[in-house]
Amino acid sequence: SLMFANPRMTDAALAQVYDSKYWMSDGAYERTGKRWRLKSAFVRDRLRVAAERYHLLETLGIIKRFGKGASCLEVGSSAGFLLSILKRQGWKVQGVEPTPLASFAQKIGVPTRRAFFDRDVLKGRMFDLVSLMHVFEHLEDPVGFLKLLKGSLTSGGLLWLELPDLSCPRIADLTHPHLYVYSGNTISSVLARAGFRTILLKSYNSRNAAFQVLHVFAEAGRSSTRPRRDDFRDISRILDDARRLHRRKQSYGHGALAQAYDRASVPEGKF
Repeated sequence: SLMFANPRMTDAALAQVYDSKYWMSDGAYERTGKRWRLKSAFVRDRLRVAAERYHLLETLGIIKRFGKGASCLEVGSSAGFLLSILKRQGWKVQGVEPTPLASFAQKIGVPTRRAFFDRDVLKGRMFDLVSLMHVFEHLEDPVGFLKLLKGSLTSGGLLWLELPDLSCPRIADLTHPHLYVYSGNTISSVLARAGFRTILLKSYNSRNAAFQVLHVFAEAGRSSTRPRRDDFRDISRILDDARRLHRRKQSYGHGALAQAYDRASVPEGKF
């Protein structure tokens, strides 16, 4: 019952999607003269999100579990907002970010490699926590990627995923270049196939309660339970509800917002 994109976009098509305009579509940058900078509203918003994520780690006892001197790798680390908080708490951090946001992270002292993820990032390094925030649904080979990450976790280390929840999706999550959309059952199954045991899976409302996200924590090891299958009739009903909500928003005169949701206008100029 895993939901996936079909037909699959070709590598060439995906490369065109992930151009500079895609990364600028959230309105993160503004141009002053010949320089680009992060918008203050974007910084405030993402710092708030990073603080919420750090608070989640504290609440779940993960900060205490590893203590000062622990290490974290974030794949898709944006401008390093979460890593900067962890660094101030005495953690060793490493970010991987393919967009210009990596430059901003480097300027505030967050070690960040501007690249798509590759094996060289992990060469000779081990991490207590590896996080992927809204990255996993973009991966072409999720099981292979998880197996690669598993070898980079310390004994007792944790993998942390945040991703859209199929039980309450946005239309945007079905139209972005998301190659998979996971339920709690299917993400647990994928983790099990890669040799991970899910130790915590929670669904959270987004800040505007318009959709839900899954937070998943897993460790290396055989799963003690077999994820049950989703009922496809439930999935079909959920998607019908999402489409009706989408059409209702369009009928209220918010068509552009309904089509884009969280995608703001693209600034002029090259970046």
